[in-house]
Amino acid sequence: MSRATAKARPLIRRSWIYDHLPQVPGWFSNHGHLAARSRFQANLNGPYQWEFLDACPYCDSSDLVHVANQERHGLPISVDLCMHCALVFTNPRLAQDALNDLYKRDYRDIERGDMPDLHQFMYGLQASKGEMIWSMITAANDTGRTLYRVTDIGCGEGGLLGWIVENNPGVSAVGFELNIDAGKYGRGKGLDIRSEFVPAGEKKFDVIMLEQVVEHTHQPASLLGEIAATQDEGALLYIGVPGLFAYPGHYEGNFCTYLDYAHLYHFCLHSLERVVVPFGYCLVSGTEAIHAVFRRTAGTPEVRTSAVSAEEMRTFFEREEKLFRSRGSHLLRNLRSYARYLKMLLRYRLGQGSGSGVR
Repeated sequence: MSRATAKARPLIRRSWIYDHLPQVPGWFSNHGHLAARSRFQANLNGPYQWEFLDACPYCDSSDLVHVANQERHGLPISVDLCMHCALVFTNPRLAQDALNDLYKRDYRDIERGDMPDLHQFMYGLQASKGEMIWSMITAANDTGRTLYRVTDIGCGEGGLLGWIVENNPGVSAVGFELNIDAGKYGRGKGLDIRSEFVPAGEKKFDVIMLEQVVEHTHQPASLLGEIAATQDEGALLYIGVPGLFAYPGHYEGNFCTYLDYAHLYHFCLHSLERVVVPFGYCLVSGTEAIHAVFRRTAGTPEVRTSAVSAEEMRTFFEREEKLFRSRGSHLLRNLRSYARYLKMLLRYRLGQGSGSGVR
């Protein structure tokens, strides 16, 4: 990742210690997290490759501003802002093969580690979103279409699908998930979860859900093209991604905590709509959180949200960073959590040195 270090100083920068430690250590509290983090870092020095972008992947402009180079886990990242179209994106980013391999195991383990009830916890977390997401979808269905064929791409353990099936008898639901253990858990719950997306034309879906998926995708256009081929006019597409403009209300207002090394794009509602509309979808409803429902239409609809300029985006970052810093030292505010994390890290390193194999 040497080319990233040659960039100008970012708009948002924390102390060097966060190059190695997580922004919120209380989130990462077991040896499974540390073991997965070590595997990932070893892969960065081995088979995993970076892709360096010389221009914006949306508009091809080379007028880029460096925004940040630290993220929530204390892992490598570099985020740019395009000063032509205002897209915020990770650059460089892990190559697609590296990401696919990462998602099969280590991405989940870096996030959650060796929680004894990990899959049950994740299933419940996914199911907890069911009522909100399904309410948005049904409210957007003002054509009276029967919502029978439903799919969740990147469904994890299938909690969202499980909630929908349980609360809507007669719905035919299928999920797609790369993480091997997560998919296996969902199948154990009786859900139809597969490892690859349905080929174009095999089935027409009334509803497709992408909850926390698009930001992980190298080529959102390719995914949206596949999806559009499986939906006809009137079908609905739900997309949920971490909302860029919503981060100040979360993560203690810390943009670096909002960032995740595997998130390739950082959307506001406008930039997301701008990506989706060319595939024949109109925005029906959406929030800056971001939760958005689109309807498949004939032709190419117009973008409905107000445009966001690059200068507005830059001013947003500068304003929110000033507010964050006005609250005092992030390290001191989280000192107890960091002390616990460092103690755990020391025990883990000593365990490795003694050959105990502690995870």
